[in-house]
Amino acid sequence: NLELNKGDRLGIIGRSGVGKTQLLRTIARIDPSLKSESTEAVLLKGQSWTVMPPTTWRSKVMWVSQDRTTLSGTPQEFYSQIMGYRSHKRHHLVASDPVKIATQWNLPETAWDRNWNALSGGEAQRASLAIALSLGPCILLLDEPTSSCDIETTTKIERTLKEMGATVLIVSHSN
Repeated sequence: NLELNKGDRLGIIGRSGVGKTQLLRTIARIDPSLKSESTEAVLLKGQSWTVMPPTTWRSKVMWVSQDRTTLSGTPQEFYSQIMGYRSHKRHHLVASDPVKIATQWNLPETAWDRNWNALSGGEAQRASLAIALSLGPCILLLDEPTSSCDIETTTKIERTLKEMGATVLIVSHSN
């Protein structure tokens, strides 16, 4: 059993190949591999994920992948696309500015206008995480979110997550 309360941060550490990423993908309903009565026990604010449309679930439970190969365009275009979709769907959302968030993590503003594939691994991680955090999900699912960041940047990211009261489930190979 796993229970996260608002503001909790839980880390799962394990070797490669044990299913850490698959766990996050399942919770995010990207790969809903749980097919049993137990899926009804997956709740968000008391509501079962079986009665919540996947898109609604994913707006509340946000997965930040360690893999950026599926992203095209720039981080700014990606963020604008998300905000346009949310406005179209009439989500009443007051988003934080991801550029301001990531600037605290030493991501230059110029990175927002470069293609994802032109960013370093650490730059892409910081931009992805800043976008997700700015959208204010109930839960952030983070897959090796700082594996390409130095210790100083990692510390700043951890501090921001704590200051913003983010509820986080993080998987990693290391402490």
